[in-house]
Amino acid sequence: MRVDVRKAKKYAKELVNKLAKEELEEVHEELYEVVSLFDEKAIKYLSSPAVDKKEKFDFVKKILDKLDITIELKEVLLEMAEKGDFHLIKVVEQEFKKYVDFILGRVQAELISTTNLDKETLKFVKEQVEKISGKKVGLNVTIDPSIIGGFIVKVGDRVIDASIKTQLETIKRELAE
Repeated sequence: MRVDVRKAKKYAKELVNKLAKEELEEVHEELYEVVSLFDEKAIKYLSSPAVDKKEKFDFVKKILDKLDITIELKEVLLEMAEKGDFHLIKVVEQEFKKYVDFILGRVQAELISTTNLDKETLKFVKEQVEKISGKKVGLNVTIDPSIIGGFIVKVGDRVIDASIKTQLETIKRELAE
């Protein structure tokens, strides 16, 4: 089934409009947790035209009733299920995150490292990226052993590449000249 980003944005905006600024972060965490409960198989089931709408709604409601989530989030998710749009939940979460980032004046940065970094190192990197960007930063960490060592930070269209792999490639190019 085709992903309707416009519909997803509508639900994300509806949720944003129901919440106070102070609640956005917490509700995003709740939404992210809800999304993690629905694997590809469940999404496929929820997007299938062969499955009755009421059956899909009951499936989603049964799960949501067991969760301790904000009433506003539950209302939007049940509305999505009722209209047969719950299969859009991952896109809704992504769009909601964009709204939250914009409202809170935050940018997303991706930190690519060979291993998991300790909290102090992550905090230091985050603070440095905030100084450079002049905004609050949400840091998404990705593990990629192919960079050999060091790290890469991506913020929007800016890249800070302090990986061993890139340094070795630079040395190789310089030696070849």
